Amino acid sequence: MLAATMLPQGVHGAPSRFEGVTLQVSAIEPSYAYAMRKFADEIQTKYGIRVQFDTVTLEQSFQRDMLEFSGGRASHDIVLFLPSALPDYSRSLEPVVPLAKQYDLTVNVGNDVLPTYRTYYTWDNVAYGVPFDCGGRFLAYNQAAFTRPENRQAFKAKYGYELIPPQTWAQYRDTAEFFATTDWTGRGGTRAGTIEVWRRGLWAWVWWLDRFAAYGGVYFDSQMRPLINSRAGLRALENMLAVKKYLPSDAATSTNPALRALFMRGEAPMFTTWGSTAEIAQDRSASGIVGNISLALIPGVKTSEGVSRRPVFGAGWAAGIPKYGAHKDAAIHALALLTDAAHQTAMDEDPKALMKPCRISSLRDPGYPRKWANYPGYAHQYIDLSLKNGELGMPDLQIPGAVEYITAADLQINLAVTGQKDPRQALDDAATEWTKITDRLGRPQQQRLWSIQNTGLKRLGITYRPELASAP
Repeated sequence: MLAATMLPQGVHGAPSRFEGVTLQVSAIEPSYAYAMRKFADEIQTKYGIRVQFDTVTLEQSFQRDMLEFSGGRASHDIVLFLPSALPDYSRSLEPVVPLAKQYDLTVNVGNDVLPTYRTYYTWDNVAYGVPFDCGGRFLAYNQAAFTRPENRQAFKAKYGYELIPPQTWAQYRDTAEFFATTDWTGRGGTRAGTIEVWRRGLWAWVWWLDRFAAYGGVYFDSQMRPLINSRAGLRALENMLAVKKYLPSDAATSTNPALRALFMRGEAPMFTTWGSTAEIAQDRSASGIVGNISLALIPGVKTSEGVSRRPVFGAGWAAGIPKYGAHKDAAIHALALLTDAAHQTAMDEDPKALMKPCRISSLRDPGYPRKWANYPGYAHQYIDLSLKNGELGMPDLQIPGAVEYITAADLQINLAVTGQKDPRQALDDAATEWTKITDRLGRPQQQRLWSIQNTGLKRLGITYRPELASAP
C-alpha cells in the first residue's frame, strides 16, 4: 500500500494516490454532506481517498475550530466557515493557491466567482479557501396574492399606487400592512402580511442588515467608529418595528424552518429570505405553493437615480484546509475536485443539496434551468436575480472578532424588536459594545484590518451614504 505523502504528481502524469487516507470534513449542514457525498466514490477511485462527513451547528463548529486552532491542532481536514469568520479562521488555514500549485491543481478563486462573493474566501488579498455556497437573499412572494383582481383594486384605492412586489422598504411596509388586514385569499380570515425571522442567534441582525445597507450604512467609519447607530441604523430598525404588527406573533422567537413553513403553506404572501427557500418552495413534498411563487430583489430605498439596493449575504459558506491537518496534500486534491466547475455545478443543480451558485458559469450552464424543469420562467428568474445579487451584494463584516461584534448587535436589535429596549438606546448600546470589543482586541490592529475590508467595499462601489437615510 502506498504511503499517504507521495510525490505531488503521480508517475508519468497519473493522478496522485493517497491509499489509506480518510479525510474528515466538517460539512455543517446535512444537505451539504449529501452534496459532497455524491462524489465520495469518485474521489476514492481517482485518488484512493476516503471521505467522512460530520454535521454540527454553526455555533458548535466555530467554537470547536477556534479551540482546536488555539492549541495548534485540527480534527478536520476540510472545514466550512462563514465569510464573517474568515479573519478569525485565516490565521489557521493554508493559503489554497500555493498549496494547489504544488500538485499542479487549480482552485476556484478567479473571475468565474460572482464579484461580491469573492470576499467569501479572500482576506488581505490571500485566498484561504474556496467559495462553496453563496447565500444571496431575495424577496419571495406568492403570485396569487399580487395578481388577484380584488387585491389589486383594494390596494390601489388605499395606497394610491399599483400592487407589485415592493421596490422600497417603505412600500414593503405598506404591502405587509395591506395583506395582514385583508382577506387576500378570498377564503375568509386574515393572515400574516409577511415573514421575517428575528430570533436571537444572528437572525435579527440579518433582517436589520438588509435595511441598514439599503439606507446607506456601512459598519464603521475610517477611524473605526461604529456606524450601526447612525441614522441609517435607526431607519432600518424603525422599518422593522413598523412591520412588526404584520408578522407572525412568534417572529422574534420561532425558528427559520418553522416560519418558512407558514410561507410554504400559503399563510403569508411574502418572505425576505435566502435562495434555499426559493428552492424548497418548488418541492411538492415540502411546499403547498409549488408553481405559484416568484422572486424579486430585496427592497431598497428610492433615490433620484432609481432604487438603491444592497442585498446582504447574511450566510453562505467557504471551504478551507486547516494548516494543522495531517493530510493537507490529500485535502487539496479532494477540495479542488469538489469545487471545480463541473462538480460544483452538479451540486448546485441538485435540488436536495440546497446549494446556491458561486460561479457565473454555474448560473449560465445550459443544464441549470432543469433544476425547475416544470417552471422555466422561475428558473430564469432565479438565475437573473442571482447574477444581480452577485453584483449588488453587501459583504458580511469581515474583521477579527466579527462574530463577537455581530452577536452583540444582534442581541440589542432583538431587545428593540421585542419591546425590551428603546430603538435608539439599543443601537447606542450596540455601538458602545462594538467600541469595547475594538479596544479589547487592539484598536490599531483592528483599524488597520478594517481598512482592508473598507478598501474592498469601495472597490465594489459600497461607501457610507448618509443621504440615503433620508430617502422616503
